[in-house]
Amino acid sequence: MLLARVPLLSIVLPACLLVPGCFESSTTVEELGAEDEADDEADDEAEDDDNGVDDDDDDDDGDDGDDGDGGSGQTSDPDNAIPEVTVEVSQVTLTEGERLTFTVVASDADGADTLVGGTLRSGDQTLEFGPLVALSTESYTFELSWDELHALAPIELDSPESFAFRIEVADDAGAIGFAGVEVELTCGELSACDGHCIDKQTSNDHCGGCGNTCITHDHALDVLVGSCHEGACLPTFGECWSGGEFATCADYCASIGQTCAQGGGDGAPLLGCAGYTLRHYEAASGHACVDTPDFGWVSWAGCTAQIDLPQTDQIRCCCTQ
Repeated sequence: MLLARVPLLSIVLPACLLVPGCFESSTTVEELGAEDEADDEADDEAEDDDNGVDDDDDDDDGDDGDDGDGGSGQTSDPDNAIPEVTVEVSQVTLTEGERLTFTVVASDADGADTLVGGTLRSGDQTLEFGPLVALSTESYTFELSWDELHALAPIELDSPESFAFRIEVADDAGAIGFAGVEVELTCGELSACDGHCIDKQTSNDHCGGCGNTCITHDHALDVLVGSCHEGACLPTFGECWSGGEFATCADYCASIGQTCAQGGGDGAPLLGCAGYTLRHYEAASGHACVDTPDFGWVSWAGCTAQIDLPQTDQIRCCCTQ
């Protein structure tokens, strides 16, 4: 019998055909991913339960709500009641020379006799102004002046600014209740520098800005030379120098990093120094270069005018500042 030779075929079958029931499921890739995510969440919840974590605590601080700025409290003993605190302030604005009075009322569900006192702090809790004065077991007071506030929180402002206070009351178990209040610090149309209400347009100590001091001289010229005018220090007389040290006032002023301010005479008090470019102290006439009105003569000569005086005489030149 002859056997026919049949060529062998190389057939590769899909792996799924080799597994019984492979095509019976219609689960998609997306569904499988969703099942995995659900399993992960279930595992996380189980872990939270084991660790005592509240799933509703979104800010991880042990409670179910968002923390706010209103009155609340804190305690390390969950069975101890937190004091309830309310506060009233005598006025909502404060300016130089005025004083605030805080009136505080506190209560505690564990009994008024558990309250042990309180403290006035800044709203950010970086400053402590002092302990509350007890009027009874549940009421307190505190007085704070503008100057006392400035001593701990330096007051410098060009427009009204709000300042936040925090009033705390504690009980004998260490629980602390608090309430907050804000007060507006103001100098009206003025500014505050170093705790004083001033006009930066005219203040010789804070001309145009806090701490910018004008160098002034009173030389019996009917005006205070070098005073603050419209927020800028006017030119002022420099230090004394002897004849021969400098050729001109322009040279002297340049030596101190300033510019000579030429006067315009009696009718131009805002030019130069009360209208003058320099002052001459003549030794032969007994005059000396001092801050009192003891001088020989004044001049509104040009800043580059040559000064040819004896070495015994002295000069003050008018320079910017």
